[in-house]
Amino acid sequence: MRPPSLAAWQGRLKRYLITGEDDPELQRWLAGSPDEAVLRLEVYRNAYYIRLEEALARDYPVLRAVLGDAAFGREMARYLRARPSASPTLRHVGQALPAHFEAHRRLPVADLCRIERAVLEAFDAADVAPLGAEALHGLPPEAWQGLRFSLHPSVSLLQVASNALDVWKAFRQKRRMPELAPGTARSLVVWRSPRGPAATAVSSEHRFFLERIAAGEPFASICEALWLRDDRREVPEVAACYLAQSIRNGWLTRMRTGR
Repeated sequence: MRPPSLAAWQGRLKRYLITGEDDPELQRWLAGSPDEAVLRLEVYRNAYYIRLEEALARDYPVLRAVLGDAAFGREMARYLRARPSASPTLRHVGQALPAHFEAHRRLPVADLCRIERAVLEAFDAADVAPLGAEALHGLPPEAWQGLRFSLHPSVSLLQVASNALDVWKAFRQKRRMPELAPGTARSLVVWRSPRGPAATAVSSEHRFFLERIAAGEPFASICEALWLRDDRREVPEVAACYLAQSIRNGWLTRMRTGR
């Protein structure tokens, strides 16, 4: 029999690992009896999925604690069959986990996954110095019209409708976790603080402010958008408060003036 090419080997083995479907031709390519070939393939496939599950458990420790080991294993096997990873790195194997739970209408679990995914992305984000308050000192009034800021690369803006943040914080602080359950809508900021990953709830208006910064809008336009959103007379004071809090938490980097 003509030996298969490397590409053929890789393609057939990949399909077997993902689908688990019996592949007589692949078995014939292996040395030994048919039974020995099946056994070796099964051992390799089991080891493959165990490694992926270990990676998911490392990336989603709070989810694992909420579900329990047995249920977590079943859920991850279901996820891996439905959404096989196309990335060569284990870091991305759980990237679609929030969408997987959303598709199955398990929204509180999806919220928790979004928080844990944002924590991973914050950890991996570029190491950029946050903006300091001293950067604003001495700015002439006319400079504020076209002043623009950038979000720190580690910042993620989320919206959840559950107590997932409380569950995540309880786990991180080694406290008893509340039961994961639906709740009122909350806006969250997840980022990498000097003390490690952090997450906090903010007002929907503050999240709106940060979204406008992420879109590259000048400070004057953001103030106008806040006024149109709520028709508040104290918009400059509110915007200044959001700006100060964002700088204090390290959510902003790189300030520039002009168009």
